[in-house]
Amino acid sequence: MRVEVIEVQCREGVPVQFCRPASRARASRRYRVRAVLGFWVEGTAWWRSKAVRAVLGRESHESIDTTPELDRTIWRVEARAGEQAQVGVYDLVRDGDGAWSLARAAD
Repeated sequence: MRVEVIEVQCREGVPVQFCRPASRARASRRYRVRAVLGFWVEGTAWWRSKAVRAVLGRESHESIDTTPELDRTIWRVEARAGEQAQVGVYDLVRDGDGAWSLARAAD
């Protein structure tokens, strides 16, 4: 899955608009969120972590990172870039460290 880093503006913790940076294929675009279709939290696969592999003897104890991986929140929104643009459905992902990315776009 290709993940694209984006900038998101929220109001009371809910995404209201996001910006996709310019790429070789297109110019930068700002999208206004029309509706939140749903949101959910995905937990991390803690059982695949380096710390667990070290306990099981599959990883060196010196190389383990004890920083826990954090859950991420996915917001499925309906949005469009301008009043005349077609409406699309987008999955905006907020990682546990606060970084936003666009995981899926159906536009």
